[in-house]
Amino acid sequence: MARLRISTFSLKDTLECGQFFRYTKVMGTYLVQSSDHLFSLWQKGDVLFYEGVEENFLIHFFQTG
Repeated sequence: MARLRISTFSLKDTLECGQFFRYTKVMGTYLVQSSDHLFSLWQKGDVLFYEGVEENFLIHFFQTG
């Protein structure tokens, strides 16, 4: 699983805010569907762990919603 160091970001607050519906949470891991991508995410402190997408996609995904 790849890692991305982040600051002042909450994966839980971002995905569970009510604006995004294409995810499932399983044992602390979010399975997210966006367009033709299916990927998994989880956060521990200021590190975001991800699998199934490239870092550039993930950065763009969260910048544009």
